[in-house]
Amino acid sequence: MVIKIAVIVPDEEQNRKIASFIKRNLPSERQTWTMFAYASVNLLIHAMQSEGFRPDIVLLPSGSQGYSLGRHIRSINHRCVLIYMPDKDADFHDAFSSCPIAHFTMWKNEECRRALASAEKYLEDEIWIENEHLDGSGVFIHENQKQMIRMRYTNIDYFESDLHRVIIHRYDGETEAFIGKLNDIQENCTGNFERVHQSYLVNVKHIAKVFRNTRRLLFYSGNEAYCSRAAFPKFLECHPELEVTNDD
Repeated sequence: MVIKIAVIVPDEEQNRKIASFIKRNLPSERQTWTMFAYASVNLLIHAMQSEGFRPDIVLLPSGSQGYSLGRHIRSINHRCVLIYMPDKDADFHDAFSSCPIAHFTMWKNEECRRALASAEKYLEDEIWIENEHLDGSGVFIHENQKQMIRMRYTNIDYFESDLHRVIIHRYDGETEAFIGKLNDIQENCTGNFERVHQSYLVNVKHIAKVFRNTRRLLFYSGNEAYCSRAAFPKFLECHPELEVTNDD
């Protein structure tokens, strides 16, 4: 797989530094990484609209210009991963919760490497979905005008209901949130998921240990959920393979 990275770099010296960093710090040897530098936002948008260019990752400046560009890019290519590069430490809020978003202050920075590795994992999932042409049986899909979430059920530890939101807790510690109902997900969910609580729909295969006193479910990832008092006896009866212990 070739991963295409687009960068907005009007300065040629910065262009060389970024290209050098990417070459030295590729997160994996499984992929080929290629960088495309654009001197302005307009040139990148033109390439996407008129030439059909579809970058996998776009490195954007922070601030209103970067966010405006990000929304434009996502409207053309929903799969594109956006990574923001602020000039100094800052906290950001962004609407693109269906893909990994990272920000960092320097190229020679561990956060940058983590961002690229996270982007690679996300793209592998997306390309796996597209290449397999799945009918949805192995993939969770949520889509509306503002958001698209697609991920393998095997990547999910559990779904959590929080008022009018549903939060997806992934095995890698990442979360995704959207407006919805847990009952609707339960009706369409495939695989090893069971409703163990009003607020939790869990992937039983990902549970490492069950704590009897508090009915706490510990996943291999370190994530935690809880089983209701009413559902707990039946849950233990149906899953004798699970390790059950008293709380520490």
